[in-house]
Amino acid sequence: MKYKLLIVVLLICSSKVALSEENKYKFCEIFGLAGGANDDFTQTLASRMLEKQGIEFDKICLAVKQESYRFGKDFVAGKNINNENAKRWMNYQSFRDEITDNILKASGY
Repeated sequence: MKYKLLIVVLLICSSKVALSEENKYKFCEIFGLAGGANDDFTQTLASRMLEKQGIEFDKICLAVKQESYRFGKDFVAGKNINNENAKRWMNYQSFRDEITDNILKASGY
């Protein structure tokens, strides 16, 4: 049952991923932010999306992940908060919340 839910979540996510240049590295940022926030579940899902896109080891993606990880650590600690960073954090939270909602729906809640 657990694996079926994960498959459903991954399918939902992959159906919503547009691989345009402007959001090509969206999951790189989410991966880093989740890591900085110690959110292993969301980081694992973002990692799977990066694998599916084939960019998990892309140089730009690696740089985005590292920078986002530092930012995630700072944001959790209450440092370096401004409008742009708050927007990045909200994007991460929206992704996390969407995944959680879809898991609950798939579970019948």
